[in-house]
Amino acid sequence: MLVNSSQSVSLTLPLRLLAAVALAAVGLLATGLQAQTFSITDPTASSAGNYTWAPLLSASGGYLLDPANDQQTGQTADDYVSSASNPGFFMRYGQINGVDSVAFRLMENTLTTDNKGNPSFTGQASIGLDTTGDGAIDIVFTVIGKNSNNGINYQAPGSGTNDSPNTTTLGTPTLISAFNASNFSYTAVNSTNYPGWTQVGTDPDAMLTFSLSFASLNAALNAVGKPSITTSTLVRFIAFTSTQTNAINQDVYGSTGISGATRFDAPGGGFTDYTDPTGKPRPTPEPATGAAVGVLLAAGLMVRHRRRSRADEASADDVG
Repeated sequence: MLVNSSQSVSLTLPLRLLAAVALAAVGLLATGLQAQTFSITDPTASSAGNYTWAPLLSASGGYLLDPANDQQTGQTADDYVSSASNPGFFMRYGQINGVDSVAFRLMENTLTTDNKGNPSFTGQASIGLDTTGDGAIDIVFTVIGKNSNNGINYQAPGSGTNDSPNTTTLGTPTLISAFNASNFSYTAVNSTNYPGWTQVGTDPDAMLTFSLSFASLNAALNAVGKPSITTSTLVRFIAFTSTQTNAINQDVYGSTGISGATRFDAPGGGFTDYTDPTGKPRPTPEPATGAAVGVLLAAGLMVRHRRRSRADEASADDVG
């Protein structure tokens, strides 16, 4: 069968249309990923109770929550807390001082202070990431306030399976950045920074927040032998506290202490649901996206119909 030049042009036009629609669909998706400016001291929620930071969710749906007083060592300053109406694990993505950054926020049972009564972080809190979906920790970001590694660090998991507290070991912390006013905050929880929060126990509760640039996050991943991620990569997060840098031995957020986390990806094991680095949970198609997909399908069907029509015409000409 021969196809003349006019037929080639006719077939090319729908393909050009298909490409144009595809580009438009990509544009629709990309619009929502533009980073907004924020600060690590921004309130967790508005005065109306709407969260401005993204609460991390459990795999079964709903907020990922953590019981009080379930830390291993009895030190309430290292005990993560929440309640049914007050989640205690958040993240946020945007620009801090013009740099694309990701930040994490956690509530702890007791605020530690110096001899003048000022908030003073002297503990160790970590966020682990499963970037490959295999149920194991691929990298850990740790804030340390008690030794020469004070600041924001990354750690490589050990050679074990790294899928529970008992099977996880951690390498020596590598400092990413010392604490400063733009990347770290440790303060009492109050009605301004967390409207609606209900205090746990009699001691003031603590709000711990830290951030790192998205470029630093990916550089750390590459340094431990893992590929970079994008703002659309689905990741699972886990938060824990420790008294030492090479193990998990205090509290796992979302689990009943250390003993409850038999596997991080089991129910009550500590892993969040799959979430992208901007804090958005597993995506669902939006109306605009659905419409774009519909147009793509229609354009594809039109191409197929035209090709069949041309083929039928050519066959009729050959028979004639």
